[in-house]
Amino acid sequence: MIQINPSFSLRLKRFLPCLFILILACVEPFDFQSIGFDRKLVVDASLTNEAREHFVNLSYTFPLDTNLNLAGSDAEVAFIEASGNRVVLRETTPGHYVTNPNYAGIPGQTYRLSIVLPDGQEFLSDPELLRDPVPIDSVYAEYTSIPVQDLNGNDFTGVQIFVDAQSDAEEPHSFRYDYVESYEVPVPYPSEFDWMGGGDNFQLIERPQPLGTCYRVGYPTSPLLATTRGLIENRIFQFRVRFISEFARELAYQYIIAVRQLTISNNAHTYFKQLRESNESQGSLSDEQLGTMPSNIKNVDNPLDLVLGYFEVAGVTEVKKRLSYHEFLDEGIQTEEWICEPHPLLPDPGGLDFNDINCYSRGETTFNVLIIEEDFIISRDGDTTFFTTRTYDWSALEFAMNSRCSPNLRITSMSPAEDQVSVAHFLCSDCTTYGTVERPAVWDD
Repeated sequence: MIQINPSFSLRLKRFLPCLFILILACVEPFDFQSIGFDRKLVVDASLTNEAREHFVNLSYTFPLDTNLNLAGSDAEVAFIEASGNRVVLRETTPGHYVTNPNYAGIPGQTYRLSIVLPDGQEFLSDPELLRDPVPIDSVYAEYTSIPVQDLNGNDFTGVQIFVDAQSDAEEPHSFRYDYVESYEVPVPYPSEFDWMGGGDNFQLIERPQPLGTCYRVGYPTSPLLATTRGLIENRIFQFRVRFISEFARELAYQYIIAVRQLTISNNAHTYFKQLRESNESQGSLSDEQLGTMPSNIKNVDNPLDLVLGYFEVAGVTEVKKRLSYHEFLDEGIQTEEWICEPHPLLPDPGGLDFNDINCYSRGETTFNVLIIEEDFIISRDGDTTFFTTRTYDWSALEFAMNSRCSPNLRITSMSPAEDQVSVAHFLCSDCTTYGTVERPAVWDD
């Protein structure tokens, strides 16, 4: 039986170019086919003490020689409380089931996950105790270096984000850490206007929101686990949840991270530890397989039927921390502010010639224009929307507004006399090249 997980799929894509070279080097192509495939249910489910939408994701394994995404749709999914009450989840997208937004598990209570598939197969989890959440003492950052040298023989330097937590309970605790991080990506010449149409004349429309500051969001790529088992104190000290290189863009302006500490069972800790080890080991097709990971979900009629995944029940505490490189200037951090150029850690806009002055300027370029007419109305979906709009003679910019260059230009501003407009290349004026203009919820207090 051959099965696939998402992280392995990504590594396989990196492996393919090398495989292609080997094929050209006189190796006969191998017609790869999966043998003896068994479709298995994959479950990703979480319930905590937070008042939020709790989720269950259902899917199926698929052969390695296919490119399928088999969602587990039309199932009956419910959390069963200790009292026997069933909390039914609704399917919002194929295979994704959620509770109502205000549902919260109760610490000290046990819960089970029930899944009934369209063909009648029933799956039930073991009873899982929702443990009391352990408070986070602090989330803090330190500028330091780690003894891992780069290609030039230098240590990596940057900011490490740590968590401290301590419990007065006698029994040891196991934790999984999760986070959502977000940071600002501003541009020096925000585009305040857009135009409808092209050619020698264009219609200028004021944007509802200038494209000046956008946001990027990040998450951990593998399980972050800690335990106090075997320790003298029931305490987590300087557990690192994140390292940010000083040359990265995360700290160039404002940065925020929301760290969640999930108090989980020892069995859940073992499951996520094996999941992490499995993902880390699958660097090539010849890696040793670590075997089946223990699941707490079973087929009611056939307990030997393998289920992939886990029903995680946890008590959660969350702490947010805001950072900026200014905090570490005295310690020698080298992060620079945004300089309006592509960066290896940001998406590559692709195919740009930075020496072509006909296509863009590193700063704003101002042109004199001639107003031709005013008042412009657009009807969208039956609603009439009025814009503060003017049409200009664009002949002064004719050299820049050819088919090759015009997609790279953005209108940044207009003079008070309304006889001049300023333009800049989108890398310098359109922050949506790097992120989204909507501020993520993690920034909310």
